[in-house]
Amino acid sequence: MRGGAGNDQIGATTFKSLYFGDAGNDTFFSSGQRNSFFGGQGRDMIDYRLRDSGAVTVDLGRGFAQTGPIAQETLRGIEDVRGTTDIAGDVLIGSAAANRIIGDGGFDLLTGRGGADTFIWTDISEAPMASDAIDIITDFSAAQNDLVDLVQIDANALRTGNQAFRFIADGAFTGRAGQLRFSDLILEGDVNGDGLADFRIGLRDVASLPVDDILL
Repeated sequence: MRGGAGNDQIGATTFKSLYFGDAGNDTFFSSGQRNSFFGGQGRDMIDYRLRDSGAVTVDLGRGFAQTGPIAQETLRGIEDVRGTTDIAGDVLIGSAAANRIIGDGGFDLLTGRGGADTFIWTDISEAPMASDAIDIITDFSAAQNDLVDLVQIDANALRTGNQAFRFIADGAFTGRAGQLRFSDLILEGDVNGDGLADFRIGLRDVASLPVDDILL
């Protein structure tokens, strides 16, 4: 299947098929098996949200996605990735280019590899918390202009609309909805004003996180 010159959204439910985005900024929604995706010109994304079950391992730099024990898909010319909603969590790895990486549901392990990468969360449900598991960015680098993007998360659940977070560095929550803090390798936010974190994101080996590295 070929997408053509526009910005296409292409669903892939087949087995061992070829999909071409051609020109434009295209998104491939893959819920099939062993397909091959070729982004072409523009900025293209592989999106696994529609899979029925099972986490995935995606490596954009090496050009593949492991979608099952013996099931692998080919990825060429793909810059961005969005994972599954599986609670087990995905392993999503970028390339040397600037990637946009969205873990979606589950406890995800996210690696940008090289380039100015943007790690995106669109809802607090995409950053679940457990006593021994959270989403983790393995190689966040301010020197490479990496960013954490929380723009689509409403920072204050008590108000209508989409409010921006207020970053309080490593200070303690004070019971005001919308506060965001970073301490001990953890970025966490309080969206309901109860003084407790409603989501957490781990940044491995990151000693400090300036507000300029966060899209609020």
